[in-house]
Amino acid sequence: MQTGTKKSIRVYFPRENNAGWLGGVNYFKNLFFALSLVNDGSICPYLPPNNPEELFEHVNKFKKSAFYWDKFVCAITGRKYNKMDTIVKKADILSHCYTVYKNTCCICWIPDFQHLHLPDMFEQSELIHRNETFADMAKNANTIILSSYDALNDFKKFAPEHANKARVLNFVSYIDPQVYDVTNNISAQVSATYDLPKKYFYVPNQFWKHKNHICVLNAIALLKKQGVDVNVVFSGSKSDYRDNSFFSEILDIIQKYNIQQNVRLLGVIKLTEVYYLMRHCVSIINPSLFEGWSSTVEEAKSIGKNIILSDLNVHREQNPMNALYFSPHDCEQLAVILKEKWNNSQGGPDFDLEVTARGAMLDRMKSFGENYKKILFEAYNTYNADNKAEV
Repeated sequence: MQTGTKKSIRVYFPRENNAGWLGGVNYFKNLFFALSLVNDGSICPYLPPNNPEELFEHVNKFKKSAFYWDKFVCAITGRKYNKMDTIVKKADILSHCYTVYKNTCCICWIPDFQHLHLPDMFEQSELIHRNETFADMAKNANTIILSSYDALNDFKKFAPEHANKARVLNFVSYIDPQVYDVTNNISAQVSATYDLPKKYFYVPNQFWKHKNHICVLNAIALLKKQGVDVNVVFSGSKSDYRDNSFFSEILDIIQKYNIQQNVRLLGVIKLTEVYYLMRHCVSIINPSLFEGWSSTVEEAKSIGKNIILSDLNVHREQNPMNALYFSPHDCEQLAVILKEKWNNSQGGPDFDLEVTARGAMLDRMKSFGENYKKILFEAYNTYNADNKAEV
């Protein structure tokens, strides 16, 4: 089947997105918007109803009536009911699934191979589970979506015999043009609500161990010893399912170094507040030890803000403008960068970067959508050609 035909292919996203995984919710929100920009009616996307409501602006909800009917038929025929059987029966493609199902085209998504690079961050049972799940996807899926060429390199090492199935889909974070006016209008409110200092760096990462907040805290402490008081605002979930004690460790370090006055820990905040903090900080910082394709970096690129990054291959691949890099294990190097930026910036919007970002926004989103659309039809056509050949 080719794009532009009258029949729409039904693309089902069986995953139920946990609102606690903010990066995942934002990923799919951006994906659905990008697809809507290039969809000529040849694709009909569906998502389970028990997802955050913000995801449904550009996709359809699964019809509950279909499930009720299948449940009824199973009850009177004595067959065991399985919700996924109903979905598979209705779908032309299952996209971004973690399980491969027979009798339909399956596109699986592997966000990253963090567990191979940082095995100490995971329990042994989860390492085994991830390896088994990824191996099953590599073997049985029709297509594997990876978010970066860095992840593609990992996939080629992990499952070299299935490397031909891999496709790279760099996601793009959409910033509505209204964000600039909205964030200007809430300036006094946000500053008062969170008792913000006039000048600050901003780390918008979840408080997960691999996000490497401790390096930033160490850099703050080093500068304080030199008589340089920098302020850093942190936001994001304070819960890490892999290490329930991690946030307490953060608090202990802050107290140990006596940097309470230099730090703001905001927890989860509204997205408009995130954008406000991004625009008005001195620099965004992403000190992460590992990323598949960083949402923080993409948001900085899309909103138009300079950023300080851990020197990871994927961060270099994302290639944001005016970025500065440091070794994620070298807090002294980060301290030098922070001191230089602090002494030479008053904070506030990077207006030149914002103009460039706004001008490129729509084309970047369309490119994202076109790439995904191409992956969908390639998978669909190949799957159907193979099935016909088998018949």
